[in-house]
Amino acid sequence: MKKFGKPVVAEFAWRNDTSGGLRLLWDRKVDGSEDEAPESEAASA
Repeated sequence: MKKFGKPVVAEFAWRNDTSGGLRLLWDRKVDGSEDEAPESEAASA
């Protein structure tokens, strides 16, 4: 996986005896707050 410009928050989505999967929470900051939507998305909401 290539490097990202900032930390990416994730949580376990599933696991079994030998593996696990992560759900990447792209809009969540490390402190738990959420990034605001870009103006183009906010205007259409």
